[in-house]
Amino acid sequence: NPFGVKWGNMHWNHAVSKDLVHWTELGLALKPDDLGTMYSGSAVTDVDNTAGFGAGAQVLIYTAAGKPFTQCLAYSQDGRTYTKYAGNPVLKNLSDGNRDPRVFWHAPTKAWVMALYGTENGHHVMWIFNSPNLKDWTKVSTYVGGDLKVKDRYLRTGLGIAMQHEMYPYRSFWGLWREEYFARYVPWAYGTHL
Repeated sequence: NPFGVKWGNMHWNHAVSKDLVHWTELGLALKPDDLGTMYSGSAVTDVDNTAGFGAGAQVLIYTAAGKPFTQCLAYSQDGRTYTKYAGNPVLKNLSDGNRDPRVFWHAPTKAWVMALYGTENGHHVMWIFNSPNLKDWTKVSTYVGGDLKVKDRYLRTGLGIAMQHEMYPYRSFWGLWREEYFARYVPWAYGTHL
C-alpha cells in the first residue's frame, strides 16, 4: 500500500540494484485495475520471446485480487515501464483465493511451469500448470495439502514441505523447486498426488 501503513490497496513497487545490497526505488510498476489489486507473483525473462512481447522481455505474472481472483501478465522491454497484457486474465478463477503464481522456464520440455495456490474439496492445494507462451495454461498436476478446517499450514510434496506464510497461513506458501520439474518427473508425494 503506497498510500498508507495498513494492509490493503496492493501495488507492485519497483527497485533496481547493481550489487543486491544498495537499491534505487523506481516507483510503482503495477497499480490496481478493474481486475483487482496486485497480489504477489513472479517475474521472468522471456529470452526466446515465447509470449510475443519481444526477446528478453521481462514478464510479470501476478494475482489480480478482485472478485474473483485471477492470474495476469504485464511485460516490459526496458525493465522500467510495464504494460499490462490486453488479454488478461491468462488464468481465470479456479477456487476461492487462488493466488501467488510461481513461474519458471523448464528447458528440457520447452515449457513454462506455474505452481499456484488454491483450495479444493476442503483442502489447501498446489496446482501445477504448463504453458508454451505464458498466456495459455494447462493444468498437469495437483498436490493436496492440509485441511482448511484446521488451518494446516503445510503442503507436503514429494520434494519436501512448502511452509505457508505465517501471517496468512491459509493463503500463501513458499517454495518451488526448479531444479527438477516435479510435476512430471516425481511421481510420488507425501500428500496426495492426483
